[in-house]
Amino acid sequence: MLDSFYQLPTTIILGALVLILAAMRRQNHTPRFRMWLLAWVLLFLRSALQISAPSLNIEDRFYSALDLGILMLAGILFCASVSIISRSPLRKTQLLVSVTLPMVVYGIFMAYGIHSPWWYIACLALSGGAAVTLRFLSRENMPFAWVFTALLVSLAAWTFYKVLSGHIRLGFYTVLAFSFAMAAILYYRTFRRWTPGVTAASVGFGLWSFSIPGAYIAQAFNMPNAFKGDLWNTPKFIVAIGMIVTLLEDERIAAEAARLKERVLNSQMRRFAELTSRLLSGAEIAGFSGEVAQVLGETTIFRKVVIFLLNDQGRMALAGSAGYDEEILKKLEERFYPSAVDGAGSIFSKANPIGSHSFLDVYAGGLEVLIPLRSQRHTFLGVVSLSGAGSEQIAAEDISAVEIFAAELAVAVENANLQKQLFRSEKLAGMGKLVAGVAHELNNPLTAVLGYTEILEQKLQGAGMDHDLEVMRRESLRMKRIIENLQRFARQQRVAPAPVDLATIIRDLLKLRAYDIQSRNVEVQAKMPDDLPKVLGDESLLSQVVLHVLSNALDAVESAPLRRIVFEAAAGDGRVVLRIYDTGPGFSDLQRVFDPFYTTKGPTKGPGLGLSLSYAVIRDLGGEISASNLDRGGACISIVLPVAPAAKPAILNA
Repeated sequence: MLDSFYQLPTTIILGALVLILAAMRRQNHTPRFRMWLLAWVLLFLRSALQISAPSLNIEDRFYSALDLGILMLAGILFCASVSIISRSPLRKTQLLVSVTLPMVVYGIFMAYGIHSPWWYIACLALSGGAAVTLRFLSRENMPFAWVFTALLVSLAAWTFYKVLSGHIRLGFYTVLAFSFAMAAILYYRTFRRWTPGVTAASVGFGLWSFSIPGAYIAQAFNMPNAFKGDLWNTPKFIVAIGMIVTLLEDERIAAEAARLKERVLNSQMRRFAELTSRLLSGAEIAGFSGEVAQVLGETTIFRKVVIFLLNDQGRMALAGSAGYDEEILKKLEERFYPSAVDGAGSIFSKANPIGSHSFLDVYAGGLEVLIPLRSQRHTFLGVVSLSGAGSEQIAAEDISAVEIFAAELAVAVENANLQKQLFRSEKLAGMGKLVAGVAHELNNPLTAVLGYTEILEQKLQGAGMDHDLEVMRRESLRMKRIIENLQRFARQQRVAPAPVDLATIIRDLLKLRAYDIQSRNVEVQAKMPDDLPKVLGDESLLSQVVLHVLSNALDAVESAPLRRIVFEAAAGDGRVVLRIYDTGPGFSDLQRVFDPFYTTKGPTKGPGLGLSLSYAVIRDLGGEISASNLDRGGACISIVLPVAPAAKPAILNA
């Protein structure tokens, strides 16, 4: 009864600690905490068993085996809870089974007096071999794994020697002390801070490991009363208090991190709101993207940001960057430059989705987050690339705010493009009204000139003026055709769009102009997919447009060192985009490309109405046409037409 009296305070304190830990379980759902709670429950049951064993008449050998098994399982639970292996549920289960079971068997053999040392050595080898194997399978912190292995092998060799020498209990207590010593080291390595909680728990585990050899020495020298005082239970109390304080410290650190994250998020949203306000107020995107990239690099976990926008040629052009040097930017441009109207689909197809509108890719040995910029019409406009997070784990919550801002950036880019188109449309519409009035006023006197010219031809036959009158009539007819073209440019034509095979139109026109193309020594390439869908349009009008653009391109490359014209077509987002590139000098004034009578050609090359008429035709067909100069030299005309809807299958009457 006296022994039970000595053990009672320890049991009461352990019970209180278990209740405190159980109450904290609502805020802690980690596997580590569950292992801690299980270990302390086992220690409480062990202490309670020590009190009740005399009154329960439990057999001494069974009691000894149960007592040693509980203590060994608790020690390994503590050690495993702060080990890297515990991160994997499978590895954790394998560790607890493969390491604990042989040592529990060891304790049973020892309690029942098995004398053959080879059974004990087999248990030690199985337990130590499983620990080393599982540690290497984790593939983390390999230098520490080698140190752990060297220490364990050295300890095992000494333990084998002692077991073979007849010191059976020494082997069990050595493993038990080693598990608590490793728990002391791993506890600090897990939390890596010298706070009161971590320090107390680490020191407590260390003292606990030293108390185990003391217990062995007391038993070896027949001093059972040496371990009946509370002094030898102090380490476990220090560990328990240290664990509780560590959990409270974690909650405080998590609360501070949450407040810091909230402040950072508020600052981020404020900076984003300022940028959004400037974007929506009509700031020039091309000159503003550098500042956008700088803000993203300052307010997110990413330190390297680059923004690419789709230019008029359908190529990705660098708009702004932060954190990159010139050499890396050139490589990124080469990577993104080939991406055309498919929206860099080849790059996104290889990446893994991470957020609702973002992708995670591995590029140049690091993690890269790609956020495509898409308009409200799902038109691809560009991409934002984020990298340099300094972490192997990037969560969706880290980029949710950036995704929202990227959507707003896409809206601003689309609005800027629409504003340019609107300005051009209003300009050409006003010019069309002016041209219509002038053409009407010129048409009446020109009709009179033609009429009187014909009358003079009849009256002055044989007077030697036939040639002069013929010149007057021919030039008057030419003026009439110009006026008719002006009226066609100004007039909103009523066209009934029908499905048209754009690829066939281009191939037929290239065949018709084949002789002219070859005689000028021009290389013409047609890059059109076989499955290019039909577009809504008028075959005759589209033929005129393609012919006008081809004629201009042929004239442009005539004096160029490299004479090449490329027709490139692609489908995406319910539309077909036709781009016609040439290697000429490019447009001298992009703002006046579609103006009537604006031309850089000589006086014998026509009045300069071809692109103006093409603009009017494409507008009437519900499409878009734009002009741009290529970054690497040359000009490009881009024509966008809606895809014709699929024909409905005919219904056969029975």
